Amino acid sequence: MIVKEGRFGQFLACSGYPECKNTINATQNDKGEIVPLEVQATDAICELCGKPMILKRGRYGEFLGCSGYPDCKNIKKIHKGKDGEMIPQDAEVTDATCEKCGKPMAVKRGRFGKFLGCTGYPECKNIQKCPKLHPEHENISVIIIGGGLAGCEAAWQLLRRGHAVNLYEMKPQRFSPAHKMENLAELVCSNSLKSNSLDNAPGLLKEENAPSQFINTNDGGQHAVAAGSALAVESYSILPER
Repeated sequence: MIVKEGRFGQFLACSGYPECKNTINATQNDKGEIVPLEVQATDAICELCGKPMILKRGRYGEFLGCSGYPDCKNIKKIHKGKDGEMIPQDAEVTDATCEKCGKPMAVKRGRFGKFLGCTGYPECKNIQKCPKLHPEHENISVIIIGGGLAGCEAAWQLLRRGHAVNLYEMKPQRFSPAHKMENLAELVCSNSLKSNSLDNAPGLLKEENAPSQFINTNDGGQHAVAAGSALAVESYSILPER
């Protein structure tokens, strides 16, 4: 075996390559010598061939691979428990069915992202594109830190689309020197909403979003005061009723 360099560091490879493509993970000992990395056996058992699974490392981190490789190529994702123990992670099986063998498809990850792979692998190597759900069709819960203009706008848009939102704001328990009121989305600067003029980016953005339900610009417009071409409002929360 000879020492070679790969994207994940040094490893041992057979000098008979390409006729022999055997490789061994390697590490440095206390003397700085490159030595084979000891195989870390686990209690997990391969459900395909019954042999023990061993800890391996790939481009996406650590995983479990069958000790019967290359005869058995079964692998499993893992995650670390509270005490650092390696816990096998079962594949995310979907309702999609393999059109070649009839077995269910599972979500897998490759170099180009997620895809669907047949659970009958390696006998069946069929793959499919992973369907992307529109955000409006997903039931998600979002945590937002900060109840300023951006935080309130983000919360409002998510709620309009049917998502659950937890909005965390330090007021009224704690105030910054600029804040005076307990409400959310308190304006502390007359320049916060910027210009209404159509010859600059802030003005064009407001004009393009006029038909949409953006609370900061729509509510701000309802409470506007004279300020030339700028959108200025009184220095109080523009969202008291929300």
